[in-house]
Amino acid sequence: VFDNFLYQHGRTLRRTDSIRALHALEPLLFMLRFPRRSRLSGREWLMTGITVFYDTAGEDILDADRRGRLGRYLAAADGIVFVLDPLQVPSVRAAVDGAGALPAVAHDQLEMVQGVAEVLRESRPGDRITTPLALVVAKTDALTDLLPPGTVLNRPGPHHGAYHESDGQQVHDEVRAVIHSWTNGPTLVNFVQNTFADHRFFGLSALGFPPTSSDELSPHGIHPLRVEDPMLWLLARFKLIPVKR
Repeated sequence: VFDNFLYQHGRTLRRTDSIRALHALEPLLFMLRFPRRSRLSGREWLMTGITVFYDTAGEDILDADRRGRLGRYLAAADGIVFVLDPLQVPSVRAAVDGAGALPAVAHDQLEMVQGVAEVLRESRPGDRITTPLALVVAKTDALTDLLPPGTVLNRPGPHHGAYHESDGQQVHDEVRAVIHSWTNGPTLVNFVQNTFADHRFFGLSALGFPPTSSDELSPHGIHPLRVEDPMLWLLARFKLIPVKR
């Protein structure tokens, strides 16, 4: 389905609303296998990891009556990837106005992060939430003028055979600084740092170029950038892949 829309017809995907999340979207399950070799015996085996991707609607996070389904998945989650839409932030929208098609304003991004924390606290009470959180700023292709000169976000990650920790830390620092400059940005950064004991900031572009309209992709095609970073960080966090320091 995604291939038809994106690559065959050059069309954007529908956003995930509450009805679509409930009736049309099932969790995606993947089994990952990683070869391992014993240093003592030389014996080889496969380490297996199961990943479950569940996409939810923003309104479900903010609506207490719709949190039941989401809460069950979050309660069982070993890690969370929260994708933040910068084009929903007023100061960012003003800065990029005219640079491309802007989505309709739907949800306050700070309230959504706070909503996720509230749902998690229902099953995991405590001073700070220990579930690892990858907070991802999407659509970096639309933020060219808001990113620092020579930003690491504009080049592919050097994660060849391992998660490159120094690169990940540089991305974390840059994205945190960028968010800090937005409307309510300092509040968002402080909330994440004070609420989630294990977190990291990321920036990525799923398309590589902003869409030319609300439903039409750029004629330059699709060239994802750094979309693998959050998942690699989580895999490294759980020792499923090595870390290069």
